[in-house]
Amino acid sequence: MPRWLKYTILAIILVLLSSFPLARLLEEGVIEGYITNQNGPVAGASVEAHEVMDGETALTSSDSEGYYRIDGLPPGRYSLWITAANHTSVSIPRIPLGRGETVRKDVRLSQLGRQTLSP
Repeated sequence: MPRWLKYTILAIILVLLSSFPLARLLEEGVIEGYITNQNGPVAGASVEAHEVMDGETALTSSDSEGYYRIDGLPPGRYSLWITAANHTSVSIPRIPLGRGETVRKDVRLSQLGRQTLSP
């Protein structure tokens, strides 16, 4: 086999092998959105995404603008669980996520009422 053919085949193999991580990135999806209450954004809210079939969990929290983003998710069906201090928790079941898809789920939390103790 000629030397140039060996190098050509080697170059093709290297290009193919290096494209696998890129292909995987194109398959991963994103769930993102904003978490608010009646007064505006909720910072520091905990967001958990659970893949329904295999139970894998991904975690993040909302920033000062109430924005959250969970990326690197394989395609599947997810549920979200959102919790924040002094707020009611919210569960969102059945979120389908396709290859390379970004799903937006904005959430409005209710603040818990303050309880006063009588003497």
